[in-house]
Amino acid sequence: MVARGFTQQKGIDYNETFASTARSASWRVLIALTAIHGWIVWQADFITAYLNGILDEEIYIEQFELLKEFFDDNPGLAHEFAYSQDKVIKLELPLYGLK
Repeated sequence: MVARGFTQQKGIDYNETFASTARSASWRVLIALTAIHGWIVWQADFITAYLNGILDEEIYIEQFELLKEFFDDNPGLAHEFAYSQDKVIKLELPLYGLK
């Protein structure tokens, strides 16, 4: 699930963010330098690190269409999870695309 951020305005609705996208040539240079200098390379799974982050504020999002379809197809689960179309979703953990 990706947060729907299409109504946000840079500098007004969210704090500064930065998402770097490195080209493959940049990675090749970095790996070549590590080989030349005998440096140690550490790998980190940033997607997992991001998704295991902590939110500093309460954030709510609108329910997404697939959730409604799922509970329409599974009415027993809708009752078990107290699903209602009139409610919003409170995020407990960050979502990809959330700013």
